[in-house]
Amino acid sequence: MTRRRLQEAFPRLGAGAVAIPLAVDPFFTPAPDSESSEPTRAAFAGGRRFILQLGTLEPRKGVATLIAAHASMLGRDPEAFDLVLAGARGWGGDFVARALAAHPDPARVHLPGYVSRDDARALLRHAEVVVMASEEEGFGLPLAEALACGARCVISDDEALVEVAGDAATVVPRGRADAFATAIAAVRGGAADCGRDRALARAAAFAPARHADAWRRVVEGMLSAGQA
Repeated sequence: MTRRRLQEAFPRLGAGAVAIPLAVDPFFTPAPDSESSEPTRAAFAGGRRFILQLGTLEPRKGVATLIAAHASMLGRDPEAFDLVLAGARGWGGDFVARALAAHPDPARVHLPGYVSRDDARALLRHAEVVVMASEEEGFGLPLAEALACGARCVISDDEALVEVAGDAATVVPRGRADAFATAIAAVRGGAADCGRDRALARAAAFAPARHADAWRRVVEGMLSAGQA
């Protein structure tokens, strides 16, 4: 997707344009069997199981859609998981407050703000489902980090997110709150081990060694072209 956009913006690049995916920090790994989810739930979700979106809170991230989806979930099942929206406030004014005003139980939506790398990993490890409802993304690094933690993921049909996820996430049309609610419920009711295996297999594509090897091939190609 990025390569195609570069070619469209700069036609002179032609077939020589190369896009190298970002690498995921090896810090992001699945939780060991000995690691309890209880401390993370207590710190971020009032002790309850939770759905997570990790990223800046701004309109293009689809936060309002996800809040509406969570409201729909609670309407269907009052015992549905809580929602954690972890990230710094971005542009867009008070759209989060407006979305929460229409939520039947805003206390079930948690806004911890920006979180540290340690807390981000803990949240990704222990979320029941990681959701990215974005309207538009350039890459979607939090999604790649979620896959590296073995998370079950639901994403919008934004082209960049679909490209990152491969077959390791459930894809939902952008802006469709009810569709997100249905997909999240279906994923949380599925086989956790199967979702984890797909996530980890896809995350291997973003290993630092692959990133470095891609750069090596580009540099070698440039050097060879210069010597020709």
